[in-house]
Amino acid sequence: MPLPAFRYQVLLGASSAPAAGFTECSGLEVTTEIFEYAEGGVNSYVHKLPTRTKPGDLVLKRGLLFSSELWAWIQDISDGNYRRMDGRIVLYTTGGVRPAQTWRFSRGLPIKWTGPSLSASQSAVATESLTIAHEGLKLDH
Repeated sequence: MPLPAFRYQVLLGASSAPAAGFTECSGLEVTTEIFEYAEGGVNSYVHKLPTRTKPGDLVLKRGLLFSSELWAWIQDISDGNYRRMDGRIVLYTTGGVRPAQTWRFSRGLPIKWTGPSLSASQSAVATESLTIAHEGLKLDH
């Protein structure tokens, strides 16, 4: 069951419990690079040949109270223990009971953590973000 006020969960490893309640998730994308080949004597077009396909980095944002599991993963990387994790982002139906779609990423690695911007003159909610690089994104229907 997703956390109240969220319509999706982020699950890491084999766990069925959410890693944290994120307010925003971006980077669910796959891009195929193109090699342009100009054929000699043909000026009306350029051949566009697909080369490498790569997934985008996932960016997860949330309010403070970062989970200890996620923080331990970030610390492991800082300490030289490059522990990769598979994960899932599960989007739920309007009622929040059944999964509508699931994106699975493989061999994830936290590459950036950004803490909150603090300002005494603003009343904005303090948020932090985590960027995860990974080696593949699959969509389950």
